[in-house]
Amino acid sequence: MKKTPGPKPTDVSLRTRNRLWAWLVYYLTPGADSWQKVDDFWLKKIDEGTPTDAQASEQRGRRRTFERYFHDGHDPGALKGINSKWLKDVVHEDPRIYEAKALYESLLWDLTGPVELPMERVVEIHGVLLAKLGLIRMTPMLITYREYIINRVGHSRRRHFHGPRDYRIRRPYRGR
Repeated sequence: MKKTPGPKPTDVSLRTRNRLWAWLVYYLTPGADSWQKVDDFWLKKIDEGTPTDAQASEQRGRRRTFERYFHDGHDPGALKGINSKWLKDVVHEDPRIYEAKALYESLLWDLTGPVELPMERVVEIHGVLLAKLGLIRMTPMLITYREYIINRVGHSRRRHFHGPRDYRIRRPYRGR
């Protein structure tokens, strides 16, 4: 029985993180047009530097590591090569894979993960994510000010939405 590259997480958010990471690595790996080429590119880096690294790839055959990460959501942080390098660390060292590293290490996964966080940590993570996205947290005073502007100043320009037909192009009626 073959051993899988990492334990299959049961939490949906962790599986989603791992699957998105594998897809981004596939997309960003230079010259990769198949899962086999992604495996060949990255797995040789965690096996190189040992006396048997040349024959190791020949004896193993096709490992389908990244394909498992994408289809099953296995944890890429659990695979260690024969030269004691972790796959995730080797991939994240490459500057071309910056987006995959940023996605994998995002604080969003802490919020959606299986562990419930204390409220202070949740507020802190919200603040960091809002700042990263360039958004602001609406305080009660900002909400009141916004409502005042909408109701008093912008009332004549405000549009009431009743359905999708409100946005069709209307031509002025010209009697015939």
